[in-house]
Amino acid sequence: MVSPNPAGTLMGPGDTDTGMPAIMGFFFFVFIVVVIASIVVALLKFSRTRQMAIDKGATEDEALAVALSGDVGTAAAFVKPATARPASERMREVRALQSQGLITDAQAEARVAEILKSI
Repeated sequence: MVSPNPAGTLMGPGDTDTGMPAIMGFFFFVFIVVVIASIVVALLKFSRTRQMAIDKGATEDEALAVALSGDVGTAAAFVKPATARPASERMREVRALQSQGLITDAQAEARVAEILKSI
């Protein structure tokens, strides 16, 4: 005898209704694998980004902030700014290069002007 299943289609005596086609089980499995892989990749990326920032001289808090931003490029480019040398030291260096003949008078004057502008 043929009886209707919950979906309203007719089932024969040997038919069984699992409620979900077999292909749906496969897609569900693939979906779960992709979600787990995405989580693992995100965690690895986070820890690597944080470590890159620490290697570049960031503090723990700065490294955490960079890693949480999610931008690997930020971490790769993260470099703590070097402390600026005093202008007098930079000008002495320019004058020493000039006296050694390594730069021309015009180059030295241009560089001195840049140093004076930065003060």
